[in-house]
Amino acid sequence: MKETTFDNNDTRALSALAGYATIAINNANMYDAITSERNTLSEVVEQIDDPVIVVDEDFQLRVLNAAARSLFSLPQRM
Repeated sequence: MKETTFDNNDTRALSALAGYATIAINNANMYDAITSERNTLSEVVEQIDDPVIVVDEDFQLRVLNAAARSLFSLPQRM
């Protein structure tokens, strides 16, 4: 059986792959944290008694809570 060893190219390639894996894991962890925070904030906004309407910079509707839907006689879930 022939023995093989890692050379500098192998080390650099594995190091690059490890770097990409680290970035992917960090991105996945951030995505999970942001999703969890968004869900929590959505629940809080939904329970506020006052109407809440949020639009983005293009005036596209982003958030409309139950009180706002009621005020405008809209279905409770759109």
